[in-house]
Amino acid sequence: MLSTRTKRRSWLGALLLAGALALPLAAPVPAAADVRGTDVILGQTVEARGLPAVACPNITASYAVLTDENGAVLFARDADTQSHIASITKVMTAIVARDGQSANEAFVDAMNAKAAELGMEHSLFANPHGLDIDEFDNEMYSTAGDVALMCAYAMENETFRSIVAQQTAQITVAKPDGQAVTLDLVSSDLLLGVYEGACGIKTGYTEAAGNSFAGACNRGSGDLIAVVLGCPSETARFEDAKILFDWVYDNRVSYRLAHSERTVTMTADGRAEEVPLIAEVPFTAWTDKRVNATFADPKAAVEVFAPEGNVSQELVFDDLNGSVRAGDKVGTATFYQAGQPIATQDLVAAEDAAAPDFFQAIAIWWERLWAGFGGTELVAEPVVVNETPLIYDKAPTRSDQSVAAIASGEEDRTPADGDGATDDQQGAPASGASE
Repeated sequence: MLSTRTKRRSWLGALLLAGALALPLAAPVPAAADVRGTDVILGQTVEARGLPAVACPNITASYAVLTDENGAVLFARDADTQSHIASITKVMTAIVARDGQSANEAFVDAMNAKAAELGMEHSLFANPHGLDIDEFDNEMYSTAGDVALMCAYAMENETFRSIVAQQTAQITVAKPDGQAVTLDLVSSDLLLGVYEGACGIKTGYTEAAGNSFAGACNRGSGDLIAVVLGCPSETARFEDAKILFDWVYDNRVSYRLAHSERTVTMTADGRAEEVPLIAEVPFTAWTDKRVNATFADPKAAVEVFAPEGNVSQELVFDDLNGSVRAGDKVGTATFYQAGQPIATQDLVAAEDAAAPDFFQAIAIWWERLWAGFGGTELVAEPVVVNETPLIYDKAPTRSDQSVAAIASGEEDRTPADGDGATDDQQGAPASGASE
């Protein structure tokens, strides 16, 4: 005889498999994908960000949301607008079933209590299956945003994860006469086994809900969750999910910190190598000399999510009052995206440079003393050579592969004078900054 725990697990598995692996109900109809100015990317509308349409997800869903591994909302389309969600309801059914509820009325109450606990402020469940016609035509609703919260919570459970990731399965059920029957089930999730990283979660369809899908994708760094509701066809809901996942993975790029067309030969510890020239740092011990500088790690890069905004830099230079050896720290570079620091690099001397000798130092002191009476500060101006190419500009078109190419330095998209680069490259402090 099965234990109560085993029975509960078997019933949960049967429930999920019967829902997640059921055949689709809707016939495909033509899809009409679009990008809307009101779509929200990282808390700002597409219109406010000034992004070209080609840089944004082009989907058919009436309502959608995409969250990352930490629950941050990367993309939203009317994500708090109430809608029917059909069989996606069964995700909450599985969550509550795991807690051991059985009676139908108590079960639905438990579903709504769990929704409130999870912060699903715009959801109301009326039954465990999501049907919304005939005797089940009751008040019920949820939103794309609430569904994402629910799915993220459900995916924390390994039993749930293993069930919704199956393409095929067999379950054994008892007929009314007590005879056991084995059923072969095939998943209605057409991304499983086809799209890299796809791992669930649940499809849904009713006439009121339209074709809907809550999908998860994990390529090793955690779950992305895409919820698309009210799609025009069965095919469209999966295409929408793929477009959202692709948009994230394509825009997570490695941004090289050194973008300089000039190089210098740096000799340190007896070894000579060509390194990018990042800046010419004022040699403050002298009145008119500079020291060539590079990064402590010339190959350093940082992962960025391109739609977050373009990268900018701020270079701060140390006072160099004594002799400098190749490799000595001569300043600091800080990189920003969306107003937040994302990386720092020490500027190091790429050459040896001697300080003035005793007599030269006295002459420089007198020269600066007299210049000071006239309000002149005798020190060389810094020269910043490193650039921060625009990942995105506000042009209406761009090549599909340019984001990664620009970030890696394979393709230069540096701002020209007066082209509005400061508007695009948000966040670097103005004082002493190079953008």
